[in-house]
Amino acid sequence: MKPILYKTDTDFSQTGLGIISDAILSDNSIVEKFNGEYTLTFDVPVSSKYYELIKPEMFIKINSSQQRDWDIFWIKSTDVKSNPSIMTVNCNHYSMLSNDAYARGELSVDGKTPSQILSEMQSMLDLPHHGFMFSSTVNTTIKDTGVIYTNSNPNAILVGESNSLCQIVDGRIERWYNQINLAPKQSSNIVNVRKGKNIAGLTINRSFDGKVTQMVPYFKMKDAKGTPDNVTHVPENHLQYGQAVNSKYLDNYSRVYRKYVDYSDRVDNLIDMDDLSAKYFEENPGIDIPDYVVSINISEYGSKRMQRINIGDLARIHDPDFNLDIELPIVEREFNPLKNTNTTIKAGTQPANLFRKLEKRIKDETDNRKTADDKSDEKLQEETDNRIAGDTHLSDEQEQRDLQWKMKAAEFQKKIDDARADMTNFMNSGGTNVIRWIPTLAEATQMEIHTDYGYLLIDDHGVGFHAKDGTVMTGMDARGNFIANNIYGNVLNGTTINSGTLNSVIVNAGQINAADINGSNIRGGYIEGVKIRGDTNIDMQGVHISSYGISTPALTVDGQINGVYALGMLRDAWIWIGDYKITAQGNSLYYGGRKLAFA
Repeated sequence: MKPILYKTDTDFSQTGLGIISDAILSDNSIVEKFNGEYTLTFDVPVSSKYYELIKPEMFIKINSSQQRDWDIFWIKSTDVKSNPSIMTVNCNHYSMLSNDAYARGELSVDGKTPSQILSEMQSMLDLPHHGFMFSSTVNTTIKDTGVIYTNSNPNAILVGESNSLCQIVDGRIERWYNQINLAPKQSSNIVNVRKGKNIAGLTINRSFDGKVTQMVPYFKMKDAKGTPDNVTHVPENHLQYGQAVNSKYLDNYSRVYRKYVDYSDRVDNLIDMDDLSAKYFEENPGIDIPDYVVSINISEYGSKRMQRINIGDLARIHDPDFNLDIELPIVEREFNPLKNTNTTIKAGTQPANLFRKLEKRIKDETDNRKTADDKSDEKLQEETDNRIAGDTHLSDEQEQRDLQWKMKAAEFQKKIDDARADMTNFMNSGGTNVIRWIPTLAEATQMEIHTDYGYLLIDDHGVGFHAKDGTVMTGMDARGNFIANNIYGNVLNGTTINSGTLNSVIVNAGQINAADINGSNIRGGYIEGVKIRGDTNIDMQGVHISSYGISTPALTVDGQINGVYALGMLRDAWIWIGDYKITAQGNSLYYGGRKLAFA
């Protein structure tokens, strides 16, 4: 099929500006790569009537595979510098124009399928009039990634370098016209490729860089705190090695490809390390076979079926040198629109386990967010302490003060909601670590589950999640005691709060009735419209309440006010003396409604 030129993308059912019948097409005019470029390149001679007509941002209609009668490409540039008698036309696939739009705002992925994510993304696009359609045939529900896209275009979300959907679900992109589909990485179509002597059109290159056929695990021991003196201590940071783990392909090669792997961040004892390291080759699929790049020239190879193969299909190859049977995905194809066939196919080993690399990035980003949150908390504490140390300047405008604290309350509520959602997703994502019954399942007195964060221990003394050094982070014992590093909730009910610190707390129009607040600090907050009832002492040493007209290093009340340097009174306030009150009206004082006279 010869290229058909269109000025706009309004209607491709028409003939457009005409068929470029003198276009020069080659065997590699169309190149499609796995989750990468999808381009069309052709030449137009200077004698063509389209030589001056063809401009960037026009459109080309042409066939790009045997499965479709036509497809659309967008002219990116034209080049006449290298050869004045020939103009080279460079085009990208039409679907690439979807990247002109951006999904405005934040788009999270956890708890959703790719179809749900793409549907939400499409509704957020700021240029939806292009009419591009996004879909997915991957049915996986994404969990526990923490990935949130912010003001991202579809290309970054689908196949971007960092935390893309293709990386998360290990998928690939299918493109046709204005449709972009996220599909499983491999299709069900398999073709058999022979490797033998003098097979024309087939070349196989192998690389052993980074390959591992034997792994030796180790971790750094830590001296247990509080260990009795009669127990032998292990020097801190002592390297404890485990049994070597062999690949099932170890004997296929003439030499051993060994690697030492540090498990210090995942385990703190030898038993757990042996259990975890045994899964090394399962967690790292493909790390024990060579990287292959297989190039097949269709015309020389003579395979009709290979002419119809697409990105994501599998080439099944037997490598007699190492007695390996491998299935390699098709990662690149070249297509000739005139012949309507693939001319060259490339199959290759993709970078192993993209999701592990993604998970590493997510962990790093989570740690960065935690560090930022910790710094924010430190900043909040610093500001609170500064307010306590200096004068507490309460705004004369009550509305401004109320607004500030309502905003702060909303911020706290958001943190609570975010923490609840994060914990829900985390706990509902399912377990992966082995449950240990101690000493045996039949006569177990304890149940222990080890994770990357520490371990959970359950027995008749209680239940608790412990850090790697054995310290309880969250737990409840059989005596009724409960401890937690962080508690998130909307309501906290209790009788007594002893020796605690309440930071930036708001108590609005509430009552504290005959309760005890012992040894506590209430910092950086407002207590508004509150009644304090009971036999209560209030000691305000070193406090300045400037906007209320009180400024004193010490204020005690014992029948009289001592040591007060300044005492101001709010407008429309009063002071009770005996059975009557003193009020201020205008420039005069009144006692029991009667104006006071001064000598």
